[in-house]
Amino acid sequence: MESTAADTTRIGVDRDITLWYVSSVKAKHRKTLEAIYRHPVSGTIKWSDIEALLGAVGAEVDERAGSRVAVILEGQVHVFHRPHPSPETDKGAVRDVRDMLREAGIQP
Repeated sequence: MESTAADTTRIGVDRDITLWYVSSVKAKHRKTLEAIYRHPVSGTIKWSDIEALLGAVGAEVDERAGSRVAVILEGQVHVFHRPHPSPETDKGAVRDVRDMLREAGIQP
C-alpha cells in the first residue's frame, strides 16, 4: 500500500531516529487538517476540532493558566489561546497551527 502525507504520522523516538507509520486518520481529522491548510485562511474552524486533530497526530495538549493551551509536538512547545466565548479559532491562530504542523511534517 502506498502512503501519502495525509495518512502518515511521524513519531519521534529520539533526536536521531524518526519512525514513520501509516495510521488510520479519521475522516473528520483529515477534513480539519485540510481546512487548516486551505487558502484563504479560515476563521471558522472550531478549536475542539483542532485539539482532536492534534491528539490524533500524537501531540500532547496541556492546560495552562487562563485559557492558554500548550501543545507539545515533536519536542517543541507551542502555546495557543483557546478561543472564547466563540468556539471558532481566529485566523492568526490557524496560521500558527498550520506552521507548527508543517514544521512537524504533517500536511494534507
